[in-house]
Amino acid sequence: MRQKSIKLGVLVLLAALLASLVIPAWAALPEKESSLTITFQYQSTVLPNGVFRAYRVAAASDTGKYPLTEKFLAYYPADTGRTDISGIEDTVGWNALAVGLENYVNNTKPAPDASGKTDSNGQLKFEGVKTTGLYLVMGDPLTIGRTVYTPQTFLVMIPGLKESGNQYEYLYDVTSTVKVTAETRGGSGGGSGGGGTKPTPVNPTPVDPTPVDPTPDDPTPVDPVPDDGRYFEMEIPHTVIYIGPKHRPETDFTLHFLPLDNAPPIIKKSEVYSETVDPSGTVRRTVDASSDAPQEMMTVATLSEKYPRETTTGTITFTAPGLYRYYLYEDIGNKSGVTYDKRGYDVYVQVTETEDGGLTGSWWGQVRGGGDEKYYTLEHVNTWQETKKSPANNTPTKSKLPQTGTELWMVPRMMAGGCGLVAAGIAVRGRKRNG
Repeated sequence: MRQKSIKLGVLVLLAALLASLVIPAWAALPEKESSLTITFQYQSTVLPNGVFRAYRVAAASDTGKYPLTEKFLAYYPADTGRTDISGIEDTVGWNALAVGLENYVNNTKPAPDASGKTDSNGQLKFEGVKTTGLYLVMGDPLTIGRTVYTPQTFLVMIPGLKESGNQYEYLYDVTSTVKVTAETRGGSGGGSGGGGTKPTPVNPTPVDPTPVDPTPDDPTPVDPVPDDGRYFEMEIPHTVIYIGPKHRPETDFTLHFLPLDNAPPIIKKSEVYSETVDPSGTVRRTVDASSDAPQEMMTVATLSEKYPRETTTGTITFTAPGLYRYYLYEDIGNKSGVTYDKRGYDVYVQVTETEDGGLTGSWWGQVRGGGDEKYYTLEHVNTWQETKKSPANNTPTKSKLPQTGTELWMVPRMMAGGCGLVAAGIAVRGRKRNG
């Protein structure tokens, strides 16, 4: 009997050791420096002298929650109580988070953790990265001749992971190719490359049956400026969220995003632009009439327990500097058991001239009637309260791994259960043999 107990103990210990070899744990990460190499090019055009900055946004974690660093603790307003990034399940969510963090950096201007320029090969290497974590990488538009190359902001985990057989190993030399768009001044272009939200929802406010008034409280008119062919595109994501206990019934949530004070319309990405070229060669962009794009962008999100959130990105084209304002709100529905988010956001876009005569800008949101607090993530959080009449729903759900534009993300703990089962099977087999 004593011999059997010793054998079983050895097998369990062996299983634990095997699991520790297979499972990466950030807490056990050795003190080893990492590097991040960025490649900046558009199609076959190498882009030297591109300026990039890296910001450590959050610490690494194997729990699915990434604690924000001191520089980014104010990213979520104080009334949310949020101090970490969590709940992101897909690429859309991570890209929306990157856009929100980029906007936060543009407005608060924290010091970067690293910065530099690409070399003659269009590459920049951040070496000696001693602190693990989630990094935001931002680059400045680069003008060569009449073409402006704009890098897309992305998130990357350092160090990354690479698959080796049925195991994962840390990748200390991370590489990333930046996605790039190219625009000829007065015209437009396209782009491709590499690189890459759903923050935990805030508590919704109680339902108020009073309808939301979309009219501005304090109009800020924009002085008309002649269209000289320049334009700047701003993408503003907003998310509708559906939380609560299980058995949430499928529910429609309607959001309205409308311009105020004669600001340019918001266009969904799926809608089409048309371009014309005048005799001087200047390209002018307008909304294609065939898209029937209204001044107001309306989104209907059909959400359920299986699909609890949806992020929509509105694209706005500006042709002149100025301060522009928009209003984002959600209809207060009448679905039994659902508490609707009645908050309305005033969304401001500040467009300014660049040194080379182009246009750039940043945006922020403020809850109407909620003070001067600035928001860089626009969310409407709706809550389902289960009732006795709610139908049973036994459909299993699957958790999703974090995804970004890079493929080097950490993987959850693996194979520990499998090793344990193998050990238990061997022990049972030995017991039967001694039977």
